[in-house]
Amino acid sequence: MQTRAGLGLLLLLVLAACGRALGPHDFPADAWVVERSGADEVSIVWNGAGPAPATRVFVHDRDSPLAGETLAAEVADGRAVVRGLAPGVRPYFALVGPGESRGVVVAERVLPLEGAHNFRDLGGYSSADGRRVRWGRLFRSDDISNLSDADLDYLSGLGLRLVCDFRSEAERGDSPDRLPVPAPATASLPIADPNVDPLALRERIFSGNLGDMDFANLLIEGNKSYASQFAPQYRAMFERIGAAEGLPALLHCTAGKDRTGFGAALVLLALGVPEQTVFDDYLLTNATTAARTERVLWLIRLRSFGRADLGRLRPLFEARREYLSAGLEEVKRSFGDVDRYLSGALGVDAAKRDALRASLLE
Repeated sequence: MQTRAGLGLLLLLVLAACGRALGPHDFPADAWVVERSGADEVSIVWNGAGPAPATRVFVHDRDSPLAGETLAAEVADGRAVVRGLAPGVRPYFALVGPGESRGVVVAERVLPLEGAHNFRDLGGYSSADGRRVRWGRLFRSDDISNLSDADLDYLSGLGLRLVCDFRSEAERGDSPDRLPVPAPATASLPIADPNVDPLALRERIFSGNLGDMDFANLLIEGNKSYASQFAPQYRAMFERIGAAEGLPALLHCTAGKDRTGFGAALVLLALGVPEQTVFDDYLLTNATTAARTERVLWLIRLRSFGRADLGRLRPLFEARREYLSAGLEEVKRSFGDVDRYLSGALGVDAAKRDALRASLLE
């Protein structure tokens, strides 16, 4: 019996043998990367194996695979540059092969916001059954209390209907969300160690008085607790995004990497996205926040008069594979596998999972 991968390769060979050149629709959407290269300009870069397929690029203001009336660019040497994008409007790009009217849709994974550094779209990832996660339906982010007015105008175009906020009451009080208009519903799903005051911890870090704290181990144990102690919050997350009014939705906390990262991983796994892709998305935080992390560490060093050990602090600001692995291993230790955890601990049975996939995959 041939494997699915073998059948997929056979299909590609048959198509090629029939004389049709392979187009962008023959490859997963995540084989392409969209990079912001200017205020009104993006580059679309081939990130797949082998040479880039012949591709025309059309711009839409929604997730549409159709060729438009106006050609925006063509891929040459694995890259296309699209200029003249409308300000304040999120663009989606249909990549269409020659002679085709439909292709695949790609978009910027990291949204170009001034007041959030880790606001990302979970769209475009391929699932095990050959479908892909729809763009513009599910987002993840860090703190959104510092969004600019221009950011809010930009986010208004996303049509957000739900924000799942995993921050503690103290965090929310210290940094209230700024929300676009019309304001989405907010689900307060606090995840916090009752023995740790995040604001007091912040002041301790700025003082440089770290004591014997092991931040890497703190985050490893934290991810384990997400899977066990805070399963009710993630259960509520699935209930809210699975409701009729639940999408588009945003998942966020303060850094957008730990509590949000675990929640995003659970959703992607429920959609059938391969575990390696889930880890790749989790680790993307390191690229999106690298410059900000260095600025924060410099500020900590300055405010602590050089007393803070930045080497010990760095794990607190990073997404590391072992952090998410600890949470998923706790899932498997307690329930055997992710599927049993989803159904047993989070209430995502087969029917709810099918409904979620119908909403988020295409």
